[in-house]
Amino acid sequence: MAIALAGVMTLALQHAEAQMKEKREQKDDKKLTIWAWDEAFNIKAANEAKEIYTKDHSDVEVEVVTMAQDDIVAKLNTSLSSGSYEGLPDIVLIEDYRIQGYLTAYQDEFADLSDIASPDDFASYKLV
Repeated sequence: MAIALAGVMTLALQHAEAQMKEKREQKDDKKLTIWAWDEAFNIKAANEAKEIYTKDHSDVEVEVVTMAQDDIVAKLNTSLSSGSYEGLPDIVLIEDYRIQGYLTAYQDEFADLSDIASPDDFASYKLV
């Protein structure tokens, strides 16, 4: 499971870098930030994805931020509700049951990864 998560996160890193290209050019920022929790699983997977990604993208700094799950949810809710996105990460780990609410309420705020990740690569319950 951790390896699969690391693979998906590596794809997300690649997409996040592409999305952030214009932003970086404007302020010369070559840093991607990941918010996650659970040192034994999510943080481990994020760090594995970081290692895989930075092998081919050594000019990009990837910061994995360990944060309590409740703090991630609170910060996302506050920022997305207020429209103030300063300080939000490029990638965030969210539970399946929560992400549907975010994707419904804030449809234009999350990157569409369908061009690099196939629905066939995921369990059917992940697509609901």
